[in-house]
Amino acid sequence: MKPTRTQSRCRMTSPATPATPVADPAPANPASPHQPGPAIPTVDSAKRLSFTNESGERIDYEARVRLISVPRSDSDRRPVGRMSVTSFVRLFAGPEQSVSAQPNASEQVVAGQPAASDRSAESAPASAPAPAADPSRPIMVLFNGGPIVASTALLLSGIAPKRAAFNEDLDAPLRDSFRLEDSPSSLLADCDLLVMDAIGCGYGRYEPDVDVESKYSAGEDARQFAEAAAAWMVLEGRESSPLYILGESYGTVRAPLMAKAMLDLAETQISPAGVILMGNTTNIQEMHDRPRSVAAAACSLPLMAAAAWYHGKSGLDAKDWRDAVDQARAYAYGPYLNALFAGSRLPGPQRATVAHELERYTGVKASHWLRNHLAISKTRFRSLLLEDEGKVLGVYDARYAAPESPAFPVDPSSTRVTPVLAACSHLFYNDLLGVDRAIPRIEAPGDVWSAWDWSVGGPADGVVGGAKKSPFDEFDYAAPLEFCLNQIAGFRLMVANGCYDTITTVGASDALIASMNAPDGSIVQHIYPAGHMTYSDRESAIALNHDLAAFVARPFVAQA
Repeated sequence: MKPTRTQSRCRMTSPATPATPVADPAPANPASPHQPGPAIPTVDSAKRLSFTNESGERIDYEARVRLISVPRSDSDRRPVGRMSVTSFVRLFAGPEQSVSAQPNASEQVVAGQPAASDRSAESAPASAPAPAADPSRPIMVLFNGGPIVASTALLLSGIAPKRAAFNEDLDAPLRDSFRLEDSPSSLLADCDLLVMDAIGCGYGRYEPDVDVESKYSAGEDARQFAEAAAAWMVLEGRESSPLYILGESYGTVRAPLMAKAMLDLAETQISPAGVILMGNTTNIQEMHDRPRSVAAAACSLPLMAAAAWYHGKSGLDAKDWRDAVDQARAYAYGPYLNALFAGSRLPGPQRATVAHELERYTGVKASHWLRNHLAISKTRFRSLLLEDEGKVLGVYDARYAAPESPAFPVDPSSTRVTPVLAACSHLFYNDLLGVDRAIPRIEAPGDVWSAWDWSVGGPADGVVGGAKKSPFDEFDYAAPLEFCLNQIAGFRLMVANGCYDTITTVGASDALIASMNAPDGSIVQHIYPAGHMTYSDRESAIALNHDLAAFVARPFVAQA
C-alpha cells in the first residue's frame, strides 16, 4: 500500500556575578532514586561532515552532541541537571582555508554494516582552522513532545542533514528502513539547527539531589529549554542570531511558553523571531475528544474526510486529498457546526440529512452518526472506517491499517515508525558521531503523565494556572504566542499539520489560528499529505523543508 502524494534582538544584562553557562558535565554521581538509569555521563562528540543539497551545492557542517548545564532557577544557579543538545552548524571556509571532510562523507549508514565513522565521517584534522560562526545566520531550536521524550523523530526527520530512510511502501519489511541517508533539502543550508532532548532523555540527566517529579510541569519544562538554548547561544557567540523555535506534538505547548521564557531569563534575554507548531496541541483542551464538545467534533471532520478519501471510502467528488479536506472544512465550520449546536432541537428530517452528508464525507454509515447524536470520536472513527475488513486505522497516521486485536490496543502507525527511529538513532549517535554505546540513551523516562502539572503560573506569565487537575484552570497556552506576535516586531508563527493525523488535526489548527489576535500576515499555515510525523513521508518532508526555508528567509525586523 503506497501513500498518495501529493531576526531577533538579544539584550544582555550585567549582574554583579554572572553565572557562566557550562557545557562540560560534572563527574558522574551515584544514580538518583528519582531518575531511572545511570548518573550523568560524559558526552561531547563531534564530526565534520558534508552533503550536497538540491541545488548541487556542497554544504560543510559540524554535527555535535554535548551536555548543557541548566540552572535550578533565576536565583539559584546551581545545575538542576544537564540537557542533551545536538547541534548542526554550517561551516564557511575563509578565503585562505578550506573545510576538511572525506569526499565520501555523505554515504548512507546502514544497520549491520561496519560503522560509518570508520569509512565516511572522519573529523577534520586538528590543525584545520575553525571557521568563525556567522551571527547573521538564523538558529532553529527543535524538540518533540511527550511531555518528556527525546527528540529523535525531529533529529532524523530530514530537517537536519541526516534522515531515517522510511520506506515509501507501507507494507515493505521494516528492516528495509534501518538506515540513514542524506537529506538534500535539509534546512541547514539556510539555518543552523539545535535539536534538544528534555532533561532525563537522550544523554541528559538530573542531578542526584533533585526531586525529579517536582520538575514535571509545563512552566518549569519551558524554562529549562529556554535556559539551555540561551546557554548554547552564549557559548557559541550567537546571542544576536535570529532564533526560531520548532515544537512538535506536546512541543507545541512548550514552544509558546519557551518563547516567552526566553524574554524573562535572569541573565540573557533573547527575543525569538518566530515559532513553528507541528502537530498542534496548543489548544488541546478544546480539541480533545471530550464528550459533548461541539468544537472538537466539528474540527475532526477534515481528518475523517482525508482518511476516507485515502482508503477509497469517500462519497465526495474530490480530485485529491486537499480537495477532500477543503470540502470538509467548508461543511464542518458551517452546516455541521450549526447542527451540532442545535443538538436535540434539530428536527428529525434535518438530522437525517446531516447524517447522510456525514456518511458522504467520512465513509461511516449514517446510522452510526444518528445513533451517536451526529458526533463520533476520532478513536471510534478509526475502528469504524474499515470495520468490514476487520481493520483499525493508525493513531498517528490514518493511512496505516492493521487487523484489530482483542487483547491489545493497536496502532499500526507506531509499530511501523518507532522501531525505525530507535535503530537509526544508534546509527547516528554511536556509528556516525562515535558516542560510546555503553552510555545509555533514554527515549522516555517512564510514566510522566501521572505526575505532570499542566498549569503554568500566574497572569504575569500570560497563562492563568492553578491546581494540577482542576477544571477551572485556563491552560491558555496560546497566550504567550499572542503576546509575542503583538509585542515583538517581525515575530511570525507557522502552523503545520499532516492531514492524516488523528491526534493533532487540521481542524484544531484552523480553530487555533482563527482564535488568535495577531497582525495581518504574521501567521502561515501548511498542510501535508502525511500523518503526525509529517517527515516520515519523503515528499512531505521535502515540502516541509521548503516551507521552513521560506519562513526563515524573510529578514527579522527587531523591535525599535
